[in-house]
Amino acid sequence: MTWQRGREIMTMRRTDMEGTLLEFVDTLPAQHVTQVAGTAIYPHLAEGTAPLALRLNVEHNHVLHRHVIVVSARTADVPHTDAAGDPADRGPRTQHAREAEARRRGQPDGGVAPRGR
Repeated sequence: MTWQRGREIMTMRRTDMEGTLLEFVDTLPAQHVTQVAGTAIYPHLAEGTAPLALRLNVEHNHVLHRHVIVVSARTADVPHTDAAGDPADRGPRTQHAREAEARRRGQPDGGVAPRGR
């Protein structure tokens, strides 16, 4: 068995364990789950299935947060480079980064003028 086939098997098993999100929501009233204040956020790759962490939290702790957010994100395989040349073309930067760069250039007070002047 190759690692690819093993990964396929594990993905199928996990998908079976997760079940669909709609099925999970439908079972909540029968589970007598206590609703608690706050928001729970569950990162989850698969579309349509219930995050296993959410299922296990309900199963073991018998609670569900008032607001539940399931986040799914995908990365794009797109090559990119940082802009060269003018530092203004490099996009937004933090105040700390601007001050550090100004100090490296030898500007007094990190190149930041006091407020009100």
